[in-house]
Amino acid sequence: MSVARQPRQMERVATEHPSASRQARNLGTTALATRPRRLGRGVCNFEGKVRARNACALLTQPLRARPHDARPVPGRRSGMGHGRGRGMTRILIAIDGSAPSLRALEFGASLAAKLGVGVVLLHAMPQVMLPVGGGGPGALSELQHSLRAEGTHLLESLADKAKSLGATVETELGVGDPAIVVYDRAEAPDIQMVVMGSRGQGAVARLLLGSVATQVVHTSSKPVVVVR
Repeated sequence: MSVARQPRQMERVATEHPSASRQARNLGTTALATRPRRLGRGVCNFEGKVRARNACALLTQPLRARPHDARPVPGRRSGMGHGRGRGMTRILIAIDGSAPSLRALEFGASLAAKLGVGVVLLHAMPQVMLPVGGGGPGALSELQHSLRAEGTHLLESLADKAKSLGATVETELGVGDPAIVVYDRAEAPDIQMVVMGSRGQGAVARLLLGSVATQVVHTSSKPVVVVR
């Protein structure tokens, strides 16, 4: 379903969810719905500047505050009432500790609290591989433990932040390529929206939208909100 062909539906959803529109204005979030490379899969990429009401209309379209009010959205899987998180609707917030991901956390958690839906905080730790001669199994295990502890600490601290904003939070620590980890979790039926920062950590990522966000935007069948 092309975003550009649904102006009336956008206005209707904005009317149904005035709290989401107010929330976006309160946070000062600016967004633009742009057409993704893969059309027909229901992907919404939010970036740039446009009136918050239209942005939040698209943003909240697949969300319902009460599971029994949820109805399938034409052209996508409804994901309600079966599979992971049976009967629940959640916003997936991908975090890496960068400043944009912290702003994404604030936006996503505040929106979830307003709409009465849950939040899944997801952090992806890298798959550890040691170079030849870099140490034995003991060194690998120690490095894995260190990365896991770091990721767990990050999730716990940001979960407290999300809870302070009124959100109901679950945390998950994934292992592997961040784009794949986020994509795989986003495709679960309980997730109805993905919120993530525009740039990850790293010199190359700072020059781009963020390779992880770009990959998720162009592959996920769920709406993706990219927060600057």
